[in-house]
Amino acid sequence: MSSFTYGSFGDIITTAQLAWQLAQALSDSHGSSRRLKDLVNELTQLYSAIRKLTDFWQSRAQSLELEDLADIAKPAVTECRDAIETFLQNQIKRYGKSLLQAHGTRKSFIDKLKRIKWHTFETQRVEELREKLRRNKETLDIVHNLAQSLRPFLSNGCKLLFSVLIQAVNSAREEQNAALVQKRLADLATANTKSRMLVHEQLNEVMGALRDHTRNVVQIDQKLDITLSEFRAANTQVSSLVPRIYSTLSLYNQDTAFIEDSLGYRIPIYLATNPSWTTIRSIMQDQFRHRPGTNLVSGNKYVLQDASTGRDLQPDVEFHKMVRAGQTLSMTMIFPGNWSQSGNLEGNLENDRDNVCPKCLHPQAVNNTDMDITCGNAQCGFIYRRIQDFSNTSDDQLDVWLKQNDTHAIQDEEPLPLVTDSLSEDAQNIVAERYDLNGPEVFKRVRFITRWEDLEESRKGFSCTVGGIGFWRASHEGWCGMAYLQVLVLVMVQIREMKLIASRENTLHTKMKMCLYFAGCDKRNSIPVLVVFAESAVQRKRVRKVLGRLSAFTDSRLRLLVVDPVEFLADKARWERIKLRKTTLLSHEAKRVVQGITNRRNAG
Repeated sequence: MSSFTYGSFGDIITTAQLAWQLAQALSDSHGSSRRLKDLVNELTQLYSAIRKLTDFWQSRAQSLELEDLADIAKPAVTECRDAIETFLQNQIKRYGKSLLQAHGTRKSFIDKLKRIKWHTFETQRVEELREKLRRNKETLDIVHNLAQSLRPFLSNGCKLLFSVLIQAVNSAREEQNAALVQKRLADLATANTKSRMLVHEQLNEVMGALRDHTRNVVQIDQKLDITLSEFRAANTQVSSLVPRIYSTLSLYNQDTAFIEDSLGYRIPIYLATNPSWTTIRSIMQDQFRHRPGTNLVSGNKYVLQDASTGRDLQPDVEFHKMVRAGQTLSMTMIFPGNWSQSGNLEGNLENDRDNVCPKCLHPQAVNNTDMDITCGNAQCGFIYRRIQDFSNTSDDQLDVWLKQNDTHAIQDEEPLPLVTDSLSEDAQNIVAERYDLNGPEVFKRVRFITRWEDLEESRKGFSCTVGGIGFWRASHEGWCGMAYLQVLVLVMVQIREMKLIASRENTLHTKMKMCLYFAGCDKRNSIPVLVVFAESAVQRKRVRKVLGRLSAFTDSRLRLLVVDPVEFLADKARWERIKLRKTTLLSHEAKRVVQGITNRRNAG
């Protein structure tokens, strides 16, 4: 059992001072609520009880019974002191200036705000402090009353009674604390149950809101799909009507036609300037400069067609006679019919007949090969057409020759041996053009035309390699043989009409030789080249100029290579032997046809 020391007595004095200080602070506040006034009364009563206990203890006699009472009073005093100190440090320091009448005015906004916060948030703390003070004051009153009653009976005969009283006081205090703990546990269990129920209700509300939100999202998604479908249908209709709008805008299109190139760009053509085909070709070359398709445009490997009817424009008819204001022309690039997707030539014609899109390999249902086909793949939209063109050239000389029925078997003289290791720059450029073409997948519209020069059977055995360029002999059978004969006829008619050399029978074959080869880096990509051997430099210059006018060379279907035979063969004696070689049936046939055409023209 501890004694009631000076330190314990000092705690009682300190507690009394704190109670008096807090009571004075709260008494000086204005606008206090009833709870605050009750707290002031509680503090005043506690202060009075502590003063009485202090006065008694200063005049007490030494006795063990009083020491036991002091042990009972110490916890109550300590709890009161701690509660009052906490309240002074937190609540009074925070709100004291605003509650005191000496500080500020009632009209001070900050003071009013703090008073509102005091009445709103500090009510519970005031009640807790009052409860602690009331409980501990009762304990101190009991201790003080017992001490007063024991003063005249502090004898040995009363010790037993005093012990009983002490035990009763301790038991009462323990029962009071146990009841308080039990009450708090019950309140905590009730609060826990209520919180669980509240959380469960809130969770049900959230789940219900999520279900409603999900249902709304599904409905919105369905409506959005319907709206997108309607928008696609409307967009399709608008797209079909857009080309017609240009023709109705008379102020805009009264003197203008349009060319939509194979890359999708629209080019205005002002008809007031009376453009010709030469002008159109210049415009297209400028349009494709430094763009894919430059070589194709330079070689006239494209066609223009009416976008509304799909009919091709004929270059032999004046441009202004075929085009009207507001009309749109579509540009289509021309590729060999056996061009594969990778840019290499395919092996034979049958592979080109597959009903697939050349760009994306999407299967196509092709009913008419002479019509433009639009790829069914919506992400591709490639427009193409496959054509087999084994017709003859459109030159007048060839048309006259085709009307004759006395054709003979086609044979050719032995091909000229090319033994030199040098090749002119012109030949290298001719062959290189084949490998500089962009693939058809770059363009929007493409036309694949299969002609005799695209067939693999038009190429016979390998002849030689000159300067890294291979030469294959041209076939004299089938379509290639017919084309070979046509080329020879056209060239000889042109030579005689332009009087490049004397028209005597033997002069043509003694001064000039011609052979048809396929030249290239590989057989599949080789192109037809007409090699013309001429002795005179002046003659070679005139041959290049005159023969270059033929449509077979202007449309780049054939390439012309005019060389010096002595320099090219590197053997003058060999060239002399070739000049003295007897002509074959093909030479006789060609000369006979040429002579017939010449006579008929002279007679006309």
